[in-house]
Amino acid sequence: MKTNVSPLAFFIQDLGGGGAEKIVVQLVNAFAENGSKVDLIRQDVTGVYVKDLSPQVNSIVIGSRSPFRTIVFLYKYLKHTNPQVLFTSLEKSSLLGIIAAWCARYRKVVPSVHIDLNAYVTLDHQLRRRLLRAIVAVFYRYSARVVVVSKGTGDALRRVLGPRVPIDVIFNGFDIENLRKQSREGVTLPFATDKAVPVFISCGRLTRQKGFDILLHAFALIRQEMPARLIILGHGPLKETLVLLGQELNISDDLYFPGFVSSPAAWFGRSDVFVLSSRAEGFGNVLVEALAAGIRIVSTDCPSGPAEILQSGQYGQLVPVDDVKALAAAMKSALIHGQGYELLNASAQAYIQEYFSIKSMTDGYARVAASFAART
Repeated sequence: MKTNVSPLAFFIQDLGGGGAEKIVVQLVNAFAENGSKVDLIRQDVTGVYVKDLSPQVNSIVIGSRSPFRTIVFLYKYLKHTNPQVLFTSLEKSSLLGIIAAWCARYRKVVPSVHIDLNAYVTLDHQLRRRLLRAIVAVFYRYSARVVVVSKGTGDALRRVLGPRVPIDVIFNGFDIENLRKQSREGVTLPFATDKAVPVFISCGRLTRQKGFDILLHAFALIRQEMPARLIILGHGPLKETLVLLGQELNISDDLYFPGFVSSPAAWFGRSDVFVLSSRAEGFGNVLVEALAAGIRIVSTDCPSGPAEILQSGQYGQLVPVDDVKALAAAMKSALIHGQGYELLNASAQAYIQEYFSIKSMTDGYARVAASFAART
């Protein structure tokens, strides 16, 4: 589906290296390349995904992270352009977009939620997180609709918002064929290739939410029984802490932190088992990327997303959150019990193509946009 009445507008803080930012780029590119008029508004010109932005997208940079200047800019944009809908991504950007829309008497703002708000607050009881949930509970009620990336995320948001605001579940979408292509590309691993030594791989921002401390402890248990290596892709504030933990667990020689990589599927294709050790997720983009790469998967059954993506364990093992022994056992089992995986992988490829393609995602967002066109 495509819209052709007035521009589809998207607003996000920047195009940094997060999963939500990556999804926004894929979304606006798909709409623009299908012939829709698309305005992508962002506060900051920087970001690792800027290079991936289609030239057909009308890129608008505010050039300031000041909340006041951003609200004024969005107010003027909404009054002058009156886009068919304004989609906002991530909580800070969404709050600014909702305030600007309220001031402009614009009633077509749709925030997208990429986190399980209840799990997000429970994970870390910092005042700012509790305050964020309270602010969301007040301000998101002024939005016309809300898009969430998983049913679990929607259920958590419903408990915060109440029944009034419509919530649309739209799974994140990916260029599945391109992910498969990337997984077949050669990539130089940070150690000499030895097919006799299995490689576990994980990917994500190095924060407490991602549970990499639990993953290191589980890997240490495996290393007591067999040779193995672990690669963790991504950057974040806990890099030094995790490196020190690896030294304490005596696994440093088999532990690698290459940093952020733009094409993690290429690394997945050279590894044996993908592990997601998160304490909380909104969706879990890397699980779809790992499925596309055809790699075996072990994931925590955290809120929200992994159980939905993996179909309650059909396409990967699910283990309890923060359970070192269960995670280690599942990782080892994924290596040893590979019989029949080819048939399971073929089923997984058809499954992700149907539910997690870019077309499926853009069709969902287009339906939301069309709901406003139908009112006018």
